[in-house]
Amino acid sequence: MSTIYGTLLGRGYFPKELPPAFYTEDFARYATSRPGRAMLSTYAPPDKFTELVRYRLALPGQGGITSRALTVPHPWAFSALAQVVAKNFRRLLKKSAASKFSKSRPVYGDHKSRALSPLVKPSNLSRERANARASATHLLKVDVSQFYPSLYTHAVGWAIDPGLRERKNWSNRQLLGKQIDQLLMNMQGKVSQGIPIGNDLSYLLAEVVLAQVDKTLGVDPERTYRWYDDYEFACHSRQEAEEILARLYRQLDRYRLRANPKKVSILELPWPAGDGWQDEFRVLSNTAFRSTANMVSYFDHAFRARNQHSDQAVLLYAIGTLFKVSKPREEVRKVAESCITQAILAEPGCAQKAFALLTFWDMNGAAFDRSLLTATIDKLIQMHDSRGVSSDIAWALAFCI
Repeated sequence: MSTIYGTLLGRGYFPKELPPAFYTEDFARYATSRPGRAMLSTYAPPDKFTELVRYRLALPGQGGITSRALTVPHPWAFSALAQVVAKNFRRLLKKSAASKFSKSRPVYGDHKSRALSPLVKPSNLSRERANARASATHLLKVDVSQFYPSLYTHAVGWAIDPGLRERKNWSNRQLLGKQIDQLLMNMQGKVSQGIPIGNDLSYLLAEVVLAQVDKTLGVDPERTYRWYDDYEFACHSRQEAEEILARLYRQLDRYRLRANPKKVSILELPWPAGDGWQDEFRVLSNTAFRSTANMVSYFDHAFRARNQHSDQAVLLYAIGTLFKVSKPREEVRKVAESCITQAILAEPGCAQKAFALLTFWDMNGAAFDRSLLTATIDKLIQMHDSRGVSSDIAWALAFCI
């Protein structure tokens, strides 16, 4: 799997939110072998297209009814797109790097857990925001509405080859943009509205589109910040913010995209660069394992914070900070386990981190209460089955196995 094509298949195919029992390294080895290449090159699906398999990712907030539809493409369709992307990889990476202020610009790595990773680590985002706001008085915040579901496959083609906007080039299959546009449609039942969510190829192509938007805005890259489809512009006046917003609207419209009106705001600086509740957990987790009282206090703080930030993944984050201890003392672990089972049932999307933490402790010799976890998982499956959300159920079943 040393080739770019093999890496994209082995480490960029399935969404990272799937349990580790689902992986594609074996498929990548087969697809890059002589028999695999022969089979994929001769396979022809009915009607020349395939459909996506949907995986509903539970999200916090709104009584557990909110979810995001991740998708898994058919192996033939994904490998066909991966082959074209790999062949033109340098060009596409260069296109994605056209933005001078994207913090989510894809970086390729053949020895990482994913084929493509963002330029800036999520843990450093607050620093990047703070640096961008130096000497500014106003902050413009904009979020692209339903970015992946609304991204037109033709818009991906336009971003790669602007000439595709001209009627004379609409059927020109020599153009890379046309090839990728067609492959994306073949992947999802010939539908041109939206692109698959969760794989690294979609991530790269989405960044290619927004990078073309970014480079036309005429803003100072040192005072601008984009993380995937979230924008922040540090401005010297409200008027400047309004002028940038007007330009952004025009450029998004060129690619059939629009801003989410509920997430457009102009704020007066100074404004916090990070989420305060995350900072509190990072500090409190340093002492959480010292005693049972400390662990009780830690989760009491987490449960209060969840009530204050009901639309944020508070409990998931609180659990994630507990990986710093590999084998807690039994009495401390028992308190933590009780609180974790409550979190699993209270916050949709929490199961992934919770079961990973319990597995981590178990692997290091801290056995968990199997009867307690059995009851929790039974209840979790009943809750999420009725909601049609598959992610928490998948993580629970993977933990059971």
